[in-house]
Amino acid sequence: MNSNIERVKRIVQKLEEVKRQQLKSFGSDKHQFNLNPPLLEQDIVEFEQKHNITLPDDYRTFLIYGGNGGAGPYYGVYKLDNYDHYATWIIDNMPDDYLSRTNRLKPGWNKMPDNFSEDDTAYDHQLIELYQGTLSIGTQGCTYEMVLIVTGEYRGRIVYVDADHYGIYMCREKDFLSWYERWLDEMLNGYNTGSFGYGPGGKTEDFFSIIETSTDSEEINEAFHAFNRLPELDDKDISKLLTYINSDKDYIREGISSVIKQCNLPCRDEQIETWLNDESANVRRNAIRLAEQRNLVKFRSKIYNMILTDTSKDVVERAYLTLNSSEKNTGTDLSLTHDECLQLLQSEHESIRYWVSNTSVW
Repeated sequence: MNSNIERVKRIVQKLEEVKRQQLKSFGSDKHQFNLNPPLLEQDIVEFEQKHNITLPDDYRTFLIYGGNGGAGPYYGVYKLDNYDHYATWIIDNMPDDYLSRTNRLKPGWNKMPDNFSEDDTAYDHQLIELYQGTLSIGTQGCTYEMVLIVTGEYRGRIVYVDADHYGIYMCREKDFLSWYERWLDEMLNGYNTGSFGYGPGGKTEDFFSIIETSTDSEEINEAFHAFNRLPELDDKDISKLLTYINSDKDYIREGISSVIKQCNLPCRDEQIETWLNDESANVRRNAIRLAEQRNLVKFRSKIYNMILTDTSKDVVERAYLTLNSSEKNTGTDLSLTHDECLQLLQSEHESIRYWVSNTSVW
């Protein structure tokens, strides 16, 4: 028997188990974990012939032996006849051969090109070049959609996209069924699936393996963030994570400083102080969030000075927002004084000058 048929059968069983346990995930109120009636193979053959493509086999099998959309990550999976939902949303003049054109998206391409033309015709052409060969799979809500690549080198991969063009993210699973089953496995294992599909799937040993063996700093950073999805960390995992605190690699320090905040792991004030002076702007930004969480009163003066002197705009803005929202987030009002606001009106950062000029201290 086709292995994909077995995979789909396993998925259907897991869907039933999710329903039996009355689990929830973001958007599941819409689909209630129910699949739509499946398609006939002839329906799919006609679709493929019309668009001059062959659907990835695992997705094709899902449509025939699982369902024509319905239950799925976020607000669920579209029916096949919604294949052009995203393309017709963002492209004014979608070509008839849009689906059969070769897609060129690659893993790690997580931001939009910065050279998009302001000319409407050229802009349309650039969007077609970017998204051709993709089929709409579902929505995450608002302007966020999910597409399936059906042509090109990465045929079969799921990509998260945004109609406002703020970013592109190719999920790490190699095909549709792996992505779909990961969603069910994470729910059944108590994971936080609010941002499902970002970063690697798996368990703690898989995340540690990436951190220790990968040479891709972005992949390593995602592996650190993956710990936040777990229902809990045992003492062994916590101890191992804390061994990365003094790494000489900035992306490791960035990862562990973020995990310590997200998972509320032990961290001494001295370590926060060290990270507030770190050479990496991302680490300094994470340290500000840690200080806010643990002991903002102690670090208030340091964080204010960072607004004045730090070389990173992101760090300066994070420091300003942390102090200005201190009462809301910590219960203690450590917001900027009148004199401090006067000083910050001379900031080199336009955003700081704007925020200060609109603050309530005047």
